[in-house]
Amino acid sequence: MYTPDPGTLSLKGVSVQLLRFGFVGALNTVLTLVAIYALMSMKVNLYVANAVGYACGVAISFTLNLRWTFRSNLRPSLQMVVRFLIAVGCAYFANLAVVHAGVRNGISPYVSQLLGMPVYTLCFFVISKFFVFRSSDRADRNRTK
Repeated sequence: MYTPDPGTLSLKGVSVQLLRFGFVGALNTVLTLVAIYALMSMKVNLYVANAVGYACGVAISFTLNLRWTFRSNLRPSLQMVVRFLIAVGCAYFANLAVVHAGVRNGISPYVSQLLGMPVYTLCFFVISKFFVFRSSDRADRNRTK
């Protein structure tokens, strides 16, 4: 069972990771929104546009979060990629629930997309930190001993 190192849960440590995660997320947000809005302007289905947009940011997000946000020197493994994809899926469905609820309640699809993004980001950070890149916490702890 995974027990996080108390040092990785310090306010400063989490704040730095959250800022880095936010920067990576901002880059992905721009790319994602461009893709979603472009597809929507071409009359692609709202949910298909959403899925394609989020798919555009997955590869860069994995690499930047692995190496920069969570500072892992570990080689990516199949297990890590699978955990990452699970995290993306969970965060994506949380986002999609917000988008769907917004549209069903008369909110513009464009605004609904924007409202879903912070939900995606927060879910994704928590899952990434404690599930996807958790082995990087162990590796960091072993390097400092």
